[in-house]
Amino acid sequence: MFAAAGVPVNVAQSLFDIRKEAVQRRFSPVNHSRAVDAARLLKMPLMAVHTVWDNLGYQFMTKHIGAKSYYNVDELMDALLEIPEFSEAAHGKAGPLIVSGSGKKRTGKIVVGFTGGTNPSKELYIELAKAGVGTLVEMHLPEEVVQELRALHITVIDTGHMASDSIGANLYLDQVEKKGVETIPCSGFMRVKRKV
Repeated sequence: MFAAAGVPVNVAQSLFDIRKEAVQRRFSPVNHSRAVDAARLLKMPLMAVHTVWDNLGYQFMTKHIGAKSYYNVDELMDALLEIPEFSEAAHGKAGPLIVSGSGKKRTGKIVVGFTGGTNPSKELYIELAKAGVGTLVEMHLPEEVVQELRALHITVIDTGHMASDSIGANLYLDQVEKKGVETIPCSGFMRVKRKV
């Protein structure tokens, strides 16, 4: 993803390796078996497919955004609001939001950051800026990252975590439901069925 945006692949890999180590240290004390143990005790099948959903959402977003060009960020926002999950989330004040930059700014290169399990390091954002990336479309960003991106003059659209996760989940569940599995939307998940 970063190499496609113009960051030398060796630089992107090196910086991401450093970031992965930091994330690993942060999550090492977590009780990773809690959900699995609970499912076992309840005699309930369990399958975790969140990364698959993120990857499907990334592919969908990259295709949707790449289908046309945009003069400015407002035009890109209009394209995002064509997506049912985002338009629904916008009604509840949880839709796409420009958190760095403005709608009148030119987009420059656009990068969708919908997969990977974490945000990149500050150094990798600097490399994206050097590569000419002008706009990031992200599910969520910590405040310190938003401040860094403002300093780099990169526009950021925060699409909202639940709406963004729902895109990949919906693409996946469209296929699962064809097999006769019933889905029950809850906990922020917005079910949108697409004709496949």
